[in-house]
Amino acid sequence: MIFNNGLGRTDLPGGNSEQLKKSIRSISAIDAQWLLSGHGEPVAGVDAVKANFEQVERMWFPYI
Repeated sequence: MIFNNGLGRTDLPGGNSEQLKKSIRSISAIDAQWLLSGHGEPVAGVDAVKANFEQVERMWFPYI
C-alpha cells in the first residue's frame, strides 16, 4: 500500500516487503494525475505523484 510520503506495513502476518516494493515500482510507472490512498491527503498532479513514489522508495525501501 502506498500513502502520501509513506507505505503500508509488512511486519504483520502475510506481509511481504519484496512484493510490496515490486508492486509500488510497478504502479509508479503509470503517469497518474492523482494518488488516492486510504490514509493521508491525496497527491495531485503527475509531477507530485511521481515525486511521492521517488521519495517513498528513497526513504522507506531500505527499511523494509
